[in-house]
Amino acid sequence: MAQISQRRGFTLIELLVVIAIIAILIGLLLPAVQKVREAAARAKCSNNLKQIAIGFHAYHDVYGYFPTSGDNGPTNCCAADAGATERLSWAYHILPQMEQNPAFQLLSPDNAANRNKLRVALVASYMCPSRRSVKLYQNVAKSDYASNCGTNETNGITVRTYAGGTGARLYSNIASASDGTSNTVMLGEGRVHLALLESGGGCCSDNEDMYQCGWADDVGRRGSNQPERDITDPAIDSAQADGRFGSSHTGGFNAAMADGSVRFIKFSVNITNFRNACIKNDGNVVNMNDL
Repeated sequence: MAQISQRRGFTLIELLVVIAIIAILIGLLLPAVQKVREAAARAKCSNNLKQIAIGFHAYHDVYGYFPTSGDNGPTNCCAADAGATERLSWAYHILPQMEQNPAFQLLSPDNAANRNKLRVALVASYMCPSRRSVKLYQNVAKSDYASNCGTNETNGITVRTYAGGTGARLYSNIASASDGTSNTVMLGEGRVHLALLESGGGCCSDNEDMYQCGWADDVGRRGSNQPERDITDPAIDSAQADGRFGSSHTGGFNAAMADGSVRFIKFSVNITNFRNACIKNDGNVVNMNDL
């Protein structure tokens, strides 16, 4: 009679040891995977800004000046009137240069029905993958990138279409950046309140669509404020994000200079030096090593 062999299986202790080893390995690998993923997202974000900067320069080549950051009204308090397309933001005006001509042509004619269609026109290159996926937020299209408005309505690379909302139309071009295009910020990531991305309810940096918001923090930020990381705490008022550059990246945010180059600016940047880099014509020296 043949003898039946008995196979020895894992004991409970051995199984627990194996599981513990696997858990440790996962714990060691996960931060590395997250770092690689964030590095890829940051690189994609940088590339988005590069494409937008190219769009700004292509627009400049056609018209001889950069697009503005938009304006209100003349009758609406917080948006550009229908028909006043010169008051729409840079995000609209460079659509042809971003190979988004169908979206640009939506306002032919410029009426209320077509404005509603424009509000939901998504552009993937306007959104940072570290912050959010490409989709509508609060039922409208958003931009994670904002132009540099300097410290007032006229001294940034993008200006308000009409200073103070009235008067002659303003323009900003390469020649007006007398401090040098390589020393002047043109675009960067804008700080937002992450807890309000989906729900809204906040004012004023991420509450409108990116095309029709007028002279607003949705599409323009200023160098007079220290750049900071995105807000995550729901208890913090959304107004803390207004007017500031910032991002969901660690340590700083991506910015495109007026010469088209892209660099990473630290949150810890000296505010005086950063302000000098955001004003195109103040004559102050910018320490590029401190950006």
